[in-house]
Parts: sequence; C-alpha cells; structure tokens
Amino acid sequence: MERATESTSTIPPVAASVFDLTPPSLALLDNLSTPLWIWDFDIGNVHWANRAALPLWAEADSAALRRRAAELSPNMLSRLSSWHRRLCRGAFFDRWEFLPDDNPRSVACRVNPIALSDGRLAALVECKAIDPGFGEIVGEKSVSQYKRIVDDQTDLVCRFRPDGTLTYMNPAFQHYYGRRTMGLLGKSFLPLMPEADRQMTLTRIAALSREHPINTTKHRIVDTDGRPRWQSWTDQATFDEQGALVEIQAVGRDITTSERGQRLLEGQNRILELIANGADLRSTLNELCLLIETIAEPAICSVLLRDGKRLCHGAAPHLPAEYVRAIDGVEYGPAVGSCGTAVYRKRPVAVSDIANDPLWADYKALAEAHGLRACWSYPILTESGEVLAAFALYHLEPRKPRQSDWEVLEVAARLVLVAIERDRKDRALQEATERLQILAANIPGVVYQRLVTPQGEIRYTYISDGSREIFGLAPEEITSDVNALLACFDEHDRATLTRQMVQATKTMSLWETEVPVRARDGSRKWTHSVARPRRIPNGDVLWEGVILDVSRIKAAEI
Repeated sequence: MERATESTSTIPPVAASVFDLTPPSLALLDNLSTPLWIWDFDIGNVHWANRAALPLWAEADSAALRRRAAELSPNMLSRLSSWHRRLCRGAFFDRWEFLPDDNPRSVACRVNPIALSDGRLAALVECKAIDPGFGEIVGEKSVSQYKRIVDDQTDLVCRFRPDGTLTYMNPAFQHYYGRRTMGLLGKSFLPLMPEADRQMTLTRIAALSREHPINTTKHRIVDTDGRPRWQSWTDQATFDEQGALVEIQAVGRDITTSERGQRLLEGQNRILELIANGADLRSTLNELCLLIETIAEPAICSVLLRDGKRLCHGAAPHLPAEYVRAIDGVEYGPAVGSCGTAVYRKRPVAVSDIANDPLWADYKALAEAHGLRACWSYPILTESGEVLAAFALYHLEPRKPRQSDWEVLEVAARLVLVAIERDRKDRALQEATERLQILAANIPGVVYQRLVTPQGEIRYTYISDGSREIFGLAPEEITSDVNALLACFDEHDRATLTRQMVQATKTMSLWETEVPVRARDGSRKWTHSVARPRRIPNGDVLWEGVILDVSRIKAAEI
C-alpha cells in the first residue's frame, strides 16, 4: 500500500523548535511513564518511541513497532495527513486507534509540532489518557517542547551533579516533596533520604561510567510524617569529552504501594510457612510482629491474647518489658485503652493521641512513661464472632492511621487468626491423642489400626502398648515391620490370617478370628481379634480393632 505523505516543502513555516534528539535527552524521555513517539511524515513511519509507547502498540521493541506502523489502515493514514496540515496551526488533541491483541483502544493524544535536526516538520505524540474529553491547546508555541513535556510529567524528574547538587526539579518532584524542596535548587538532595541510605546512593552514582551510563535502583525516603516511602529511580549519566561525569538526569516513581504489597506478601508466606511447619504460637506471633514493624515502621507491634475476661501477653518484641508486664492480664472493657476497648466492642479502635483520649484515662500515665503516644488496635474474631486476641500498632508520637495502615492491620489480623486457630487445633489434637493413649493403655489387650492396600500390602499405622504384654513386642517394632508381629503366629496360621485379611478387605466385612500366638519369651497364648474396615480416599482400607488375650477362657473350655 502506498503511504500517504506530504513533502515538508509544501508546508508553510510553523513555530516549531528543533527538538533535542541527543542521546541524554532521549534517554530521559525513554524512562518516562507517559507514552511518547515521533512521527516522521517524510518517511511515513515512527522516527523514535520511548519504552512506555511499546505496550500501546503491543510490540516488544522499536523495530517491531516500525513494522506495525508501516501497515497502518487507510483510515489512520488519512488521519496522519490531517495531522500534517493541522500542525501548521500549533499543538492539538486527537485520538489514535490502537489494536493490541485485537482489542481496540481509543487513546487521547496531544500532537505537538517539532522540527527534526534537519529542519523537517514532525509530530511529537504524547498519550494523555484513554477516551477522555479533549480540546484545543493554544498559546504554547514559545515554550520548549522538551521542557514542557518533562514539566508535565507525573514522574519525578530531576538533574543533579555527581555530588548530589540539584540543578533542576520538575513540578511533580517539587509537589511530591512539598515544602522540603524550597531553596533546595543548588543544594544536595541527600537530606531528603534516610541517613543510612545516603552513602549507598553516592556509591551508585560513582559507579556510572561511559560503558554503563544508566543505573536503575530503588531506595527509601522519609515523608513529612516520618513514614518511610519507597521510590524507583533510573539515572542517566552525561559525560564531557574527557570522560568525566558531568551531570545525572533521573526519573523516579513512588513505588511504596507495590513495595509494601510485595514485602507483605513475602512476609505473609513466611508466617504461613511457620504455621504449616508447626512452629509454636508465641514464636509465630513474635515473627509476625517483627514483619509488620518493617512494613509499618516506625510502628511498634504487640499481640494480646484473650483468656476469659482478661488480655494476656502474646508477643511484643520491641515494647518496653516493664510496660508489657503492667498490662499483662488486664481485664478488657468499654474504656480500657485501645486493645481492651477493641476486644470489648469487637471492632477496630484507633487512638491517635493517647494523652488526650478518654479511652486511655486510666493508662495514659503508664503509656507516657514509656513514650507511647498513639495506639491502633484490631480485634481478632472467628467467623462466629468470638474474640481471640487483639493486634496493636503503637507510635512514639500522636498519629492518625491512613488507609494503607488499616490494610496492613487487616493482613496482620488474618495471620493472627490463622495462627491461633491452628494452635487450637494442634492443642485439641494433642489432647485427643493423649486421651486415646491413656484409654488404649488401660484397655485389656491391644488396640490397633491396620492399613491394607489394594495390592495386598499390610502394615500397622498404630498399635497400643498392650503389644508388649501379649506379644512381647514394642509398638514401634510392629509399626516399622509387620513381619515382627506375623512371626508370632504359626506358619499355617500366618498364611490363613493373611488370606483372611485380604479377603475381608475386598468385601469390607467385619473381621473376627481366634488364633494361638507364641510371644517373644516363648510363652503360648490364645488371642481373639475383631476389627471393622473403612475405605480412605486413595483406595486403601484402614482396619480399627482390638486383640484380646483369651488364654484363660480357652483353658476353662478344655
């Protein structure tokens, strides 16, 4: 298909500045999150595109994008011809139809007139939004296209010298940091970062070279409320003719939400793994507190476990020990701090200023003595509404929770619930096992559980301590090797018993037999065995039964 183009010689002069296509400038634009591309009308194709434009075109690289652009529909080619004519009047908005994965997208684009290095007219296209309302843009012909694009970004864009001295901050950068950027131009940006991260940043800058001019990393900052935030930065170095590092252009994004989510997910998986592996409740809750403290820093975490009408210490790795002892065993109620009230109300309680909140009237002196100024508590409830515990976040200064804080508390509460319910089940199982062992030990004879596979394999999964008295064998000898038990029977009886077991397994019928045995000490005894079968999901059959010593009955019969 012949491409619709117009020679630039037929286009009247337009107020379009020569666009900066040098590698440092394009590298900066390449790292922006706004999709950008330049359409060259003379060649009828994309002259350049940044990385953010590739997903819109549904292509992996610039070469593939150009191949797609060479196959535009007649409708889009007609629109490009219209663009060519309209650019003579300045920038404007229009729509561009994308067809990635056969899923059409109508995207609002700002089309800017620019002049390439040889003076030819081209279009710099910025994707502004999907299907918005749009109107004519006027009055910007005198503004540098490059500077305006950077200034318009929601990404944080700055330039700085190798020592960290800022030479440029775009409006998004200034808005993000707020008043802390006042007077910062011409000064180092390092004070915006936690002191522990500053040397790492200088080391990263020093590692830039002509061979490796781009560096991508993430680091923390501390916002005006003292809360840590995470950023991702891409640095592009500029060097002079002698190869000395002159300046760094950087594009950054706030990734706090994704970073917190990733850390929370990884930590949650570690806690669930501890629970699955049978870690005790106290150590699990302690690890959970440490995890949440790294995500919700500078918070201090604690867990109080409900015991009747009282709340008892569960975990608090960084609360003062004296404070922990003082509140251990406190009776919860309608005005008992944050945790006691949350348990009483069965809903979260956030006290942002302990010193002036009536819920802490009886405990504020204790809290203030240990520097605790705010406390948010989340009750842990079962599906039936039973309160099991309370998870709390303390702060050393008055503070109100944000939505992100509640999200972290909800995750922590769910993990506490899982840990406590697992602990309850483990305790119940342990108690049931102990009762069974006591019962089995006091029942005359042997209680056992025998497994028979469809292939006729026989093994004992459980046998009580009565095996010592009847057979002279320890339970573990029999569970580890069924032949130890079978050896106590005469050869004929052994074959008969094995055949009967397999047959009864096939018919799933009650199995009952009397047979003599010879114990390990050589004594001969008569046994009476009875068992019932049940089939388990994998097709095996479990037999639960008893073996009784009936030697006296047999002797009486004789």
